[in-house]
Amino acid sequence: MADKGFVYCFSNQYIPGLLKIGLTKRTIAERLRDANSETYSPPFWICTLAKAVDNVVIIEGQIHKLLEVFGYRLTPKREFFSITVDKARAIFDLLPGTYYEETTATAGISDQEELEQVQGSQKRDKNLADYLNDGAQLKHNLANSTWYATYNVAKNCIINNDKNEEYPTLSAFARAHFLAEFPDRADEGRKRSGWSECYAFIDEEWRSMRTLAAFG
Repeated sequence: MADKGFVYCFSNQYIPGLLKIGLTKRTIAERLRDANSETYSPPFWICTLAKAVDNVVIIEGQIHKLLEVFGYRLTPKREFFSITVDKARAIFDLLPGTYYEETTATAGISDQEELEQVQGSQKRDKNLADYLNDGAQLKHNLANSTWYATYNVAKNCIINNDKNEEYPTLSAFARAHFLAEFPDRADEGRKRSGWSECYAFIDEEWRSMRTLAAFG
């Protein structure tokens, strides 16, 4: 039986430029609670990236080895790395598995149930008009390329700036980009979550869509 679990990337606003990258065989929420109860760091960790994978111990070891080789690891045998979120995401994009989406976590479910929900999730996207103004600039990053798009409020869709293609949801935009880069990974591409992976340019900075609040 495959050794299932999550590899995660936690960030902390009080420790800029430092990411905590590790594994858990429990839920992401439970691991966050543990991280925020540790006495050696400020208790403000949030989950920036996480992916449900098989062979989680092996995959975590491969990630740590790669990051150590490139000089990102601060201390041997600890899971703290001086690396940007974009670089971490580029590594996570190459991992076989499915990105964790915070909305899939349900209070009281078992670890296995949460994993199955994430791995089989085909969640409907939220309404873009509740979060974006007309003309809002969006981007989706992969290891070797970035797609940019514009939100069109009249059509309530996303328009690719280069290809002039329209996408009804953020996830459709993210999936189209992934499949264009990795056409042989269609099954994984269909499970991309735009709300976890896309960014919007708001107030002169790129902000993750998952952090935006709906208009009041």
